[in-house]
Amino acid sequence: MTDTGAAANALPVLPDWLTPVWKKLCWSLDANRVAHGLLLHGPRGIGKRWLAEHYAARLLCREARAEQPACGHCAGCALRLAGHHPDFLQLSIPEDKQSIGIEQVRELSGLLQQSAHRAGYRAVIIEPAEAMTLSAANALLKTLEEPGSSIVLILVAHQLERVPATIRSRCQRLPLAPPEPAAAMAWLQAQHPELAAERLQQALVLAAGAPLRVQGLLAQDALAQVDSLEKGLLAVARGELSPVQLAASQTDVTLALLHLQRVAARGLQKSLNGESKVPAILWDRFVSAVLEAMRAWRANPALHAQTLLESVLIQWFDFTAGMRHSKSATSTR
Repeated sequence: MTDTGAAANALPVLPDWLTPVWKKLCWSLDANRVAHGLLLHGPRGIGKRWLAEHYAARLLCREARAEQPACGHCAGCALRLAGHHPDFLQLSIPEDKQSIGIEQVRELSGLLQQSAHRAGYRAVIIEPAEAMTLSAANALLKTLEEPGSSIVLILVAHQLERVPATIRSRCQRLPLAPPEPAAAMAWLQAQHPELAAERLQQALVLAAGAPLRVQGLLAQDALAQVDSLEKGLLAVARGELSPVQLAASQTDVTLALLHLQRVAARGLQKSLNGESKVPAILWDRFVSAVLEAMRAWRANPALHAQTLLESVLIQWFDFTAGMRHSKSATSTR
């Protein structure tokens, strides 16, 4: 099903790290050099969707000029804010599906063949673009090749390599990267003045530098789970808790794997710096085990995530055997 502008709330203020790309888009619009197929790509959680929504709003606004955002009060903005703008369409994964199907794209194409309801641009956001089936992507090609003078397709992709080459080649690509850590921290501290900088930094590391992912992690109380996992890892290393028990206690397997990756990388770095007696080669093996589990999970989300986590934690148990032997030897003296 194709959405006709479901966002009924005012748009969030664009963070500073998106300003250069925003200026580029506005310049193209004011110079009448609009790309009719635009592909915004980069990691999750850096604001690609926000940028797409701002640009769509700017295309539909009659009053904004230069680098201004949509005015919010003209007739076009009023329709968009009410969620009823007939020339603003969105395509996403249906709640009961795992991909964007060909029927959705055909419906979209049919709507775009009709005349615009209002003079000006028609804006379409497709996210995530990599979720289109191959048949859906092929069905979109004709629209990308012959979009019509007033149609702008804004594709948002979190995994560019999964977007078919035929789609990529027909779009203007705008790569987006996570902001510099200082910029990300400044934004997060403005959003969460009640939280200590140390906790925000911990969440930002877990989010791989993506500030908007931090928002989700905080909402899920992810830091409390990480604290629990840290204690559990020590308990497993001491032989006080089994790997299976620790795996069963984790509510978010993806978060647990991400933190294990961080633990492994931190340990490896300490060994390389001479700050740890554990040989770097042992840490390297554990790093490889965590990365392999992450790759398997991302490549096939249908895999039993709990089993993957158990296998990594069993390797942690084996890896920390020396700590237990040392403890046992000390207790017998």
